[in-house]
Amino acid sequence: MMKRRYHVRSLVAASVLLMVLLVPVAWAAGETGLPQQGDGGRGGAELAPGKLVSVTGTVDVRVIQSPDDAEEQTVAPWVGLVQTKGHGLDLGTGPVGPQWLGLRFANLGIPKAATITQAYIQFTASDTQDGAANLTIYAEASDNAAPYKGSNDFDISTRSRLATSVNWNAVPAWPAEGGTHQTPDLKALVQQIVARAGWTPSNAMAFDITGSGQRTAWSWDGEASKAPRLVVGYVGTVACAALTTGAYPVGTGQVEADPPPNCEGNKYYVGTTVELTAIPTANNYAFANWSVGATGTANPTTITMTAAKSVTANFVEKTCYRLTGVVVPVVDPAIGEIRPDPESNCGGGKHIAGTVVTLSAVPRGGWQFTGWSGDLSGTVNPETLTMDGNKTVTAAFSEACRRINIDIQPPGSGTVSTSPPPNCPTSLSKWLPGTVVELRATPAKGYFFVKWSVDGVEARDNPTSITMDGNKSVDATFREGSHRLLLPALFKRKR
Repeated sequence: MMKRRYHVRSLVAASVLLMVLLVPVAWAAGETGLPQQGDGGRGGAELAPGKLVSVTGTVDVRVIQSPDDAEEQTVAPWVGLVQTKGHGLDLGTGPVGPQWLGLRFANLGIPKAATITQAYIQFTASDTQDGAANLTIYAEASDNAAPYKGSNDFDISTRSRLATSVNWNAVPAWPAEGGTHQTPDLKALVQQIVARAGWTPSNAMAFDITGSGQRTAWSWDGEASKAPRLVVGYVGTVACAALTTGAYPVGTGQVEADPPPNCEGNKYYVGTTVELTAIPTANNYAFANWSVGATGTANPTTITMTAAKSVTANFVEKTCYRLTGVVVPVVDPAIGEIRPDPESNCGGGKHIAGTVVTLSAVPRGGWQFTGWSGDLSGTVNPETLTMDGNKTVTAAFSEACRRINIDIQPPGSGTVSTSPPPNCPTSLSKWLPGTVVELRATPAKGYFFVKWSVDGVEARDNPTSITMDGNKSVDATFREGSHRLLLPALFKRKR
């Protein structure tokens, strides 16, 4: 069973609010020992418990963590070895021989000295088994059983037990994986535990099982939703106490209480231990401390409902800093932008002190990022900045488009066309970086094309292509005459 949290929200009575002193409005760097409020740190306000009420209830709780179900070996060379991580739980005999099985059930919510009307543990079979099995179930003689420790040998067999036990003889066959099976009634064992002087509704109880034969059930590690569950029915006459929680300043946070109220009218049985967690709801506020019915700065904190309690969670405004971004050169429309991540976590474009912000310089078409200045430097993009004060960051951009300078040799002997035409948003005669441009030479009448020279590198294909990874210098060379007139001269040279 997953751990549950419930909201217990209510406004603090006006008389209580008047007792709360103002908290600091900013979290000053290095400040410690935030003041307690309202009660001067003397332990909180308590009211007398409410009237006694008759209660009837049923508890249905599963093992909720790995250390709450464990096996201890009794056969050499592993005698005393405790394991808490197995996927299955062997009742009686395990793979290497007889063993102890320990099961712990926490935060049961059963009031002290209640009359137990029924109690049993339910297992979910992980195997099909029909051999003879006879088991004995013990209860740990403890006010509040501790989780099992896999690092501690004999942590099951050496625990103190009640003098009485319950026999589970001739355990029926487990005919199919997934079937559920209940122990005999364990109410006599549970009754002795809840009658102990130190028992409270928030306590845990544990059971040990040993015997002969074998029945294998799912553990919490194997299938949490099929882990063993303890079902207890009870009746009793109990005192209940109300818990009232609030936040100061109002609207800056809330308080979650776990477990939920377990007595009539959203109250708690007297003796219940409640975990309180303060949660800021305003993004520029942080938890400071507890006051009135609780003290200290621990979050979460626990209180025991010995009487009605009113608890206040105090919050303080965090120190926040402003981040200003500047783009240069200043052009309309803007040539780029600075994008912070997170954009803001303190409202109004500010960031909580200590926030690490990732800044990305994003150019618009035809421009490129060239570097940071102000409270950042260098050319790394994106870059990070820690908000330990107000910050101003400048992102510089330059035009990214590229030009082709074309020279015709001899002048007037031909023309050169480009495809695609210039496509730079900021210039009608340039190309965006990376554009592949086709150059086509067309000779004038009486001339023929000879060669290209692109940044000093010759090429004779016509058309030819260039990639605009920078400005380009292109020479197109033509000659008078025709290719046919040139051929005889070439052959003469070869002879």
